[in-house]
Amino acid sequence: MRIRIIVFMVLFLIAGCAGVPSVLEPVRDDYTIDEMTGNILAGTPPWGTTYVELNVERYTSRDGEILYTLVVDYSSDQWLFIRDGESLVLLVEGYRIGLKGKGSSGYRDIGYRGRINEKAWYGISFESLEMIANAKEVEARIIGSRHHVDKHFSEENFRYFREFVNKHGS
Repeated sequence: MRIRIIVFMVLFLIAGCAGVPSVLEPVRDDYTIDEMTGNILAGTPPWGTTYVELNVERYTSRDGEILYTLVVDYSSDQWLFIRDGESLVLLVEGYRIGLKGKGSSGYRDIGYRGRINEKAWYGISFESLEMIANAKEVEARIIGSRHHVDKHFSEENFRYFREFVNKHGS
């Protein structure tokens, strides 16, 4: 009996140490990120309470290369399953901007009290960000595999975009 316990403890210790890396590599920051958060779009879909944030991120590499992304942060009581490909469509004063991304497959979870959370990123040009910031009307459609969500910009959304563009322009 004692030998079984000793063997069990040795195996337990070996298994517990198997996942620990022997060499820790330092984390390097190859870029900096400036980001807008909390930009909740206006409009209500026909079901429950659905929130859609449309935020901007600016990535600046060590070499000075700058990339911009729009980030859709979806929260609802229903799955959207944001699609790969062109799944964010903006109508900026009637001008269509279709944005492609990898969808939300890499970021889907169930949060507090069963709320569904999905997140998706889309590359965008600075010129398109300026167009959005200076517009009077912007409609947004987020396309999922089950349905789509339509939202629009309020004056507060335009203010957030103008502030970001003015502060983080290329």
